[in-house]
Amino acid sequence: MKEIIGAGEIAKMLGVTAETARQWCVSGKIPAFRFDENGRWKSYREDITEWIDRHRNVPVNGETPSSSEQSS
Repeated sequence: MKEIIGAGEIAKMLGVTAETARQWCVSGKIPAFRFDENGRWKSYREDITEWIDRHRNVPVNGETPSSSEQSS
């Protein structure tokens, strides 16, 4: 059975605040779902781990690893 985690744990895994994790859940940036009648956001630990792996080397602000190395 997959482990369900809340926004606080999602935030720790991603290195962001809990509020940022919630915003990313709402916007659909990360895999998540509404868990209960209070609207708490949850995800599966495995899904967040896979999302991190897929996005690990995604360029930020259009920068590629080669362009940032050249400017050093």
